[in-house]
Amino acid sequence: MDKYRMQQILDVLLLPYREKEFKNPEKDIIANLRKAYACIKDTRGASLYERKQLLRKYDKAEKDVVQYIKSHPEMKFSNLDDFIMIVDLFFREEEISNIYQKCWREKKSCQYIIDKFYIENLYNISISLITFRDGRAAIRTWRNAPSRGKEDIFDYPNVFDKVEIWNLLCRMIVPDVIIAAFYVEAGLRDVSYLYNQQGTIFLADKTLEKILNKGVAETHCHFNAGLEYIYLWQQYMDLRLWDDVLISEHTYVRFCKTNRIGIEVPIYRAIWSEYLECSEEQELEQFICEVYSDDGKDILQILRSLMKGDKVKYSKKLVKINRNIISHFESKSRKTNETDFFLASIYSKYRKYRTNSEMIILLKSMWLFKDAQNKRYGGIAHLFLQYLRRKNNFYKNVMQDNQIQGLANFRLYFGAMRTRMKIMNSPEVCELIFRSFSSNLHLRKLEIRITPNMQLAEGNIPKQYFEYSTLKYEIKCELLKSIQAVLVAYQKNLREMAGIYEWHSGQKIDFSWLDLKCKEGRIVVPTIGIIFHFTKRNYVDNRAGNMCWVRDAENQNYFTRHIIIWRRTMAAYAKAIEELRSTMPLLGKYIVGIDAASEENQAEPWIFAPIYNAIRNKRITKPVIEGNNGRIERVNNIGFTYHVGEEFRHLLSGLRHIDEVIEHFHYKPGDRLGHAIALGVDVKYWMERNTVVIIPVMEHLENLLWLWGNMVYDNWIIEIAVEALEGKILNLAKMIYGDVAGMSVHTLYDAYIEKFNLNYEDTFVKIRETFILQNPADVNAGTDIQHFCRYYDTHSPYGFMWTKEKIFCTFFCPFYFRKCQKPIFINVDQEEYEMLKKVQEYVVRKVELKGIYVEINPSSNATIGEIKSLYTGHILNLNSKGLNEFPEEKHEVLVTVNSDNPLIFNTNCENELAYIYHSLVYKNYKKESILQWIDKVRQMGIDSSFVKKEILPSVQYEELSEILEEIREFLILKK
Repeated sequence: MDKYRMQQILDVLLLPYREKEFKNPEKDIIANLRKAYACIKDTRGASLYERKQLLRKYDKAEKDVVQYIKSHPEMKFSNLDDFIMIVDLFFREEEISNIYQKCWREKKSCQYIIDKFYIENLYNISISLITFRDGRAAIRTWRNAPSRGKEDIFDYPNVFDKVEIWNLLCRMIVPDVIIAAFYVEAGLRDVSYLYNQQGTIFLADKTLEKILNKGVAETHCHFNAGLEYIYLWQQYMDLRLWDDVLISEHTYVRFCKTNRIGIEVPIYRAIWSEYLECSEEQELEQFICEVYSDDGKDILQILRSLMKGDKVKYSKKLVKINRNIISHFESKSRKTNETDFFLASIYSKYRKYRTNSEMIILLKSMWLFKDAQNKRYGGIAHLFLQYLRRKNNFYKNVMQDNQIQGLANFRLYFGAMRTRMKIMNSPEVCELIFRSFSSNLHLRKLEIRITPNMQLAEGNIPKQYFEYSTLKYEIKCELLKSIQAVLVAYQKNLREMAGIYEWHSGQKIDFSWLDLKCKEGRIVVPTIGIIFHFTKRNYVDNRAGNMCWVRDAENQNYFTRHIIIWRRTMAAYAKAIEELRSTMPLLGKYIVGIDAASEENQAEPWIFAPIYNAIRNKRITKPVIEGNNGRIERVNNIGFTYHVGEEFRHLLSGLRHIDEVIEHFHYKPGDRLGHAIALGVDVKYWMERNTVVIIPVMEHLENLLWLWGNMVYDNWIIEIAVEALEGKILNLAKMIYGDVAGMSVHTLYDAYIEKFNLNYEDTFVKIRETFILQNPADVNAGTDIQHFCRYYDTHSPYGFMWTKEKIFCTFFCPFYFRKCQKPIFINVDQEEYEMLKKVQEYVVRKVELKGIYVEINPSSNATIGEIKSLYTGHILNLNSKGLNEFPEEKHEVLVTVNSDNPLIFNTNCENELAYIYHSLVYKNYKKESILQWIDKVRQMGIDSSFVKKEILPSVQYEELSEILEEIREFLILKK
């Protein structure tokens, strides 16, 4: 099914748990519609006037539904009938109206009666989507037979694919409540059954599980987004955090507004968690008044605000209430270093089950509602649903859905996630991220991407760029602090896996039993590697004219992120990374690669080429290194990977960027490309969605120059005349440069290639000495440009002829930069299909022959890129050998499958492989072929990893200790 149609269906099904309007019972459009229908369902004894009034009430309820759809354009409903039909599918008119009529007959309040139906739907969703497989919660792919009188909520053959449903559902609501509901449906009350249960389920079936047992590698995961959502939520629910937030009214209001959450939610969670543990038989109000006698009435008032959907206003009394609740829980605390507040206090006896307090609360809650009679619903059920709504509202600002594609939209989610994580201490974040990876039970190699801490570049920059010789020690200190934080956290993770939760410096840790289980294959402990990734940005300095090539040599000290300066800065950090790897024993084993990521449209590959070329400089890289103990260690080559071809305005842009990375970054066999959707995107599908492309004129010009260069110099045979292509190129050049005297396609191409070099100073100096005769300080900034530069001597004997050097300098001119970025419309004619297909084939062939790996991330690609749905990803267009009858007609690109951003896409590496597996089952490939192909891709992941060998836990711990000691000595020496 098309992902947008599936999104519509789930939008309606999940309305009661995620939309903010539903927190106010009076704005619950489903309840109001069903209540209005119940009123007119049986009006035999009503007068004509009464019947008319009831019909008007029903008409108003329907109009409210229409208004709701209008106010939520993201739901993409084109007509009311579609919406009503889906509402009837999941919130059945007869069933709910009968509930209301029964309440009225029994003269009971019906204010919250529909909440029972909403909670029942959670159980229905759970039994439709989840089962147990080998003792773990896993996806149920088959249709359920009627169980205990319940139908499968997705019981529509050839319509719903449950794996795809789960993929979408996990990015719309927090799925942990669905998991808890399934445990209840399975009759599992004891918390011990939650052993190692986090906020996700396993998507592999038994046959795939056997393949995964051989081990997988995560080679594309951004560390900051590796945290499971539950851990982030628990930090925001920790009342100790709110103790700091309540320091002033301004701080409180700002925090609540930024994070869309108020203190009523963590207070409810704290009270509710203890109530579930200690006194389920008691009424909630009575429990609160007994346990919190002094603050009982005020706490009840706070909970009433939550029931109404209101936020609690700041008051001094609120500070006192929060502090008293914290003290109450601290009195029950074991005083451990556990970051989960409840696992350190009221739930401390459950700590050994390696789950989290949120799962425990949800399990106990769903059991309470399962056991409860109608009288136990009402207020407490509504409170619980309000809690879920606030949680999901918070969640949707972190988790990216399918509404808007592209990296700019993704960066908003990634930025929001990073902002929310700032409330946590850095060591806590790292520890919880590594704990989150435990959901990958078969993970043998784990590469994590971290961004270099470039705060040093945030201050004044001498001579406008880094003098590496004077700043290299400061740069190395910043890098080592980032490395230190990660390695310390991973050491703690290793201790916990060895059963050591309380640790003191100097304590000897026995890893023998853990090593033995690893050798036997009963436990998998991943070997880690760190990849430093640089960030792609189009900083405003490039557009504002704060820097130009003429002024590049001026000795000024001020902050700038102009391309000229910023790429030198990044190259300095890259050089420092490689020097550290070549001078610090064992570090080369754990610092394994570099990457560049983020907004592809905002920073083209030429900006990063010097960084990659600098780090492979043989004058920096050393083959071996001798440690203090006399041991000789070989220094592994650093691995290259680069996010490219993920987002593109024109397919030619995506393919050009991929080719530029391969050629100008000097890619070798074993290097990797991140995403590279352009390589495998369905060209016809892309053309149907992009009949008109809006693109900067320079980007289109360079696309054609790149195409021309490959046709002329690399003998690409494309169905387009070179002369016609040259005409288009020169016409585009006129749009930028006006007078093109002396300009040729060869000159333009040479200038385009020159951008990939680092040291521009020679060119700038040559042009200044030859052509620039006026003093820049004497020229008015508003002076009109004269063909080439406002500083240019119009009486120069050289005239106005363009040269490669002149064209090159315009790339660093604020005036020409604005002209280059002018958007133009490009028609994508159907006649271009063969040309685009042939170009794509050439680039894919190059990747294939060079032995370059492509990192596929199914959930991420379906959300961000030009992918129709989860099941129509581009991986099979790159490698389908073993699945098709005619393999010679298909490519054999080396591919790997990864998670990208587990937090934002609510996934992990193993489940991403499972998505691919289920897509092949869905397409009716033979099971044996599927398993062989998946096993091949799984092994490619292991083989592609920049982590060379798997290392036993004890050896890892010792090596990390040695590295950390070296880091400490380096940092102390610097002080």
